[in-house]
Amino acid sequence: MNRHPFFKSALLWVLAAALCPTAATARDLSFQERLAAEERIQRVYYSHQVGTSLPFEQVVPRDVLEKRVSNYLKESAALRRFWGVAVTAEDLRREMLRMSSSTHLPARLEELYAALGHDSFLVQECLARPALVDRWARSFFSSDPRLEERRWDEWWTSAAPGLPADSVRAVAKETAPLPVPFARTQDAWTNSGPQAATATNGGACVPDDLWRSGDLGHVPYPRSHHTAVWTGSLMIVWGGQGNLTFFNTGGRYDPIADSWTPTTTSGAPAARWYHTAVWTGAEMIVWGGGLSAFFSSTNTGGRYDPSADSWVATSTVANVPAGREYHTAIWAGTEMIVWGGTNSTNGYITWLKTAIATMPMPRHTPGRPRCAMALMMTATGRWTRV
Repeated sequence: MNRHPFFKSALLWVLAAALCPTAATARDLSFQERLAAEERIQRVYYSHQVGTSLPFEQVVPRDVLEKRVSNYLKESAALRRFWGVAVTAEDLRREMLRMSSSTHLPARLEELYAALGHDSFLVQECLARPALVDRWARSFFSSDPRLEERRWDEWWTSAAPGLPADSVRAVAKETAPLPVPFARTQDAWTNSGPQAATATNGGACVPDDLWRSGDLGHVPYPRSHHTAVWTGSLMIVWGGQGNLTFFNTGGRYDPIADSWTPTTTSGAPAARWYHTAVWTGAEMIVWGGGLSAFFSSTNTGGRYDPSADSWVATSTVANVPAGREYHTAIWAGTEMIVWGGTNSTNGYITWLKTAIATMPMPRHTPGRPRCAMALMMTATGRWTRV
């Protein structure tokens, strides 16, 4: 029997399989491809940033982008190493669906889709994965009895260097359809899909006039007397107190993805309340406030960079104002102007003195003494008396 035709056919099939990619071949992403996608994502966020005058490359330099990509890959590796959890294609698909159905800014989510070429694979791996693995890693960490005495920032600083970012492979399916962003402010979900929401009296709800709790995955601990600033893309909440516990923690809320990310406590100012916070276009400046229930005033603060998730202390030399609470602060384009407030020592309120020539009309809580003081903090971090 002549078997040569069979062997020739088999040989041709093997050669074709070796030379031509098959439909079953999984698509992967190199670190550089993920880095390029991250840059496109951050450029969309930066295009909506309020008050910015600096070029994107200065506010979000390459090392910050590399750290962001490395961080979510290391969190993916941490899930597997410490808690035996592997992120699957279905997990990424569901996170992509959650974002599209929970977003408060559907038009901006569409901008992110466009920046990623409407590529469902990239959306899952480079937009959905970072949000998902950060939420899961922090959740597993907080419920792990082995780590109950440690804080996330301290633990992650020691654990991250030993986690191989290059061990994480892409798992998303290219065939997963890209969902259309759905504005929940105008509709409500039912078992059969989005339907027009109705009020309790049977009438239609007014579009964009509804309250929702949002994603409570990493919402900051309940608090009062905190501050919040809007960057144009994110709301940053920081400080305050709850049940006489004072916080130097906070969170960044992203209405595009309807998700919270904690602000780092590494290098953060001391816990406080009755402080102020302003947005400069690139940083949040926190300053002043009381450090305890006994109104121990402080003249310290910090400059928080949400792109790098990092803090730098404000200057405490050369014209720094006296410590105070209940003051006001605004950003004037190149400097922060601080005015008024109260100063306290050993639990007793004392009032700041100032010259009365050309000063504004006195004001404070009715029935209390009045005070005024005006100083400026420039973009260079220096204080100037005015």
